[in-house]
Amino acid sequence: MICHSTRLSRSSAGHSPRLRCVPIAALLLALVALPALSELPAEALVELELDAQSGPKKHQKRQQRPIKMGTSGGNIGDFTIDEPFITCCSGTLGALLRKNDELFILSNNHVLALNNQGTTGDAVNQPGRLDNACQAPAGDFVGALSGFKRLKLDKGKNKVDAAIASVEPGTVDESGAIVGIGVPGNETVSPQVGMFVQKAGRTTGVRSGVIDLVNLSIFVSYISECSQNATTHQARFVKQFRIISTNNKSFSDSGDSGSAILEDRASCPGQVGLLFAGNTSFTVANKMSTVLRKAKKMRPKGKAELVGCDNGSVAATGTATKNALPELDQRQLRIAERIQARTDTAVMALAGVHGMGIGRSSDRPSKPVFKVLVDEAHPEAASRLPAEIEGIPVEVELTAPVRALNCVTFPESGLPADSAGI
Repeated sequence: MICHSTRLSRSSAGHSPRLRCVPIAALLLALVALPALSELPAEALVELELDAQSGPKKHQKRQQRPIKMGTSGGNIGDFTIDEPFITCCSGTLGALLRKNDELFILSNNHVLALNNQGTTGDAVNQPGRLDNACQAPAGDFVGALSGFKRLKLDKGKNKVDAAIASVEPGTVDESGAIVGIGVPGNETVSPQVGMFVQKAGRTTGVRSGVIDLVNLSIFVSYISECSQNATTHQARFVKQFRIISTNNKSFSDSGDSGSAILEDRASCPGQVGLLFAGNTSFTVANKMSTVLRKAKKMRPKGKAELVGCDNGSVAATGTATKNALPELDQRQLRIAERIQARTDTAVMALAGVHGMGIGRSSDRPSKPVFKVLVDEAHPEAASRLPAEIEGIPVEVELTAPVRALNCVTFPESGLPADSAGI
């Protein structure tokens, strides 16, 4: 999820100003007052040079109904009024599920359920408020919050950041098609080190990457609300996987939360995970198989199935997911997983450690190693780590903290609440 706040004064003609929202990654942010653009003075347009990682507009604009997944959306309540400012947020509507013969939109808890603060029946809109001038007209509603797995913030362990919304009839493409990718597979695929994957997200659009860590335990920062004054919470996640980019473009950015992670194949790609967090170097995702198990218990209770084509039959034709390097030695991988289960808590308790997962050795690609993620601001933490843990080598990676890809504000500006129609 991503958010933006801005402020405008009323025009001399007495018209209420209006916010025009564009992606954080865009090169131009225009603050536009009503009525027509031609009537505005040049100083009404404010240019901000932002990240050059531009997101395709087709993932952010309002889609003609029925909509495809991989698009801007979120809970209608995903905004905060901090007089005289208003901050609005958006995430990604990721995939389509079927439960009890009904269709549901799948995304993150922090996108659809507002970090456990959402209420059953909350409207879900497309596009999200960020991409619609912080407004949410009734014609944009595509669903209603149905259920979510509660996030354990500041204590306990999490396996998923997930929520579902019942589909408003006629508003969503029932094939489960994803913008820029097409119809995904209806089966899950287990993440593997070296597996190439893709996703379609609100901010960066369609991007490709490769899984480099599995069985990842990691601390993730969450904000309490869509606000410039939000407090920060920390959540510990276990049994996650990590994706890195395969080129000079980041795999994800703020606003891509909720995207489905798919195999990188042209036809009927299997669904691997659900994107929810990251930093400027990598992306973290829940395993889709785990998400489905948790979704089974979400209201209404019942078996959750992915909507899409039969990717099992596609795999049988010999169109296999490509891997960058030889697979990890599976026997040693299982041994590493058992060792990590015994030692993970102690490693994660060390000051300066952000995470621990299993990847491939830098000099022996088929051999697993423990990759320990250490805060780049505190490299001295690496000296507290052993060279190996029960015979499995330890490699240290310095990195920035990881956060849920939700809210980024612009402190340079803000918008009076009445000007957004709220």
